[in-house]
Amino acid sequence: MSVDNRTDHGFPLTGNLTAVYLSEILKHLQSIRATGALNIEQNKQVKSIYFKEGQFVFASSSIEQDRLGEMLLKAGKLSREQYEKSVAVLKDTGKRQGAVLVELGFLTPKGLFEGLKYQVLEILYSIFLWTGGHYQFVTCELPRQVIPLEIELVTLLTEAIKRIEQNQPA
Repeated sequence: MSVDNRTDHGFPLTGNLTAVYLSEILKHLQSIRATGALNIEQNKQVKSIYFKEGQFVFASSSIEQDRLGEMLLKAGKLSREQYEKSVAVLKDTGKRQGAVLVELGFLTPKGLFEGLKYQVLEILYSIFLWTGGHYQFVTCELPRQVIPLEIELVTLLTEAIKRIEQNQPA
């Protein structure tokens, strides 16, 4: 893994989100066909956006409510009982929650894929609601056991703008 403070185009790959718009960082990483992780930290919480050749393919978060099971529960895709059973099994087996949910029959493989895409998009959208924080781009490979998703920048920005407007005081 390597950290590069500036690309050959002079764009800072580390910095403060109060000095540069997140959308500008994302557009730049897409334009240079970056592969790696954009790590964003605010108040000791970390969210990461993973790129492969400039495409958004995955996102992760250190925040408990951003975990797959919590998101599926909140979205009504899992019952409380299913959620709790899956957590007990994953603690016993060490397996990933998505795999456990499919094994238990609570999700189909297609339902798992849709749930993962929902989770990734929600993490991405939530970063746009942060009012500050530090960012750093790190060249690296995708985490193991990741199902890469291709997410269009225009779609992401359009929904992020809607959510920002919804969170503005009237």
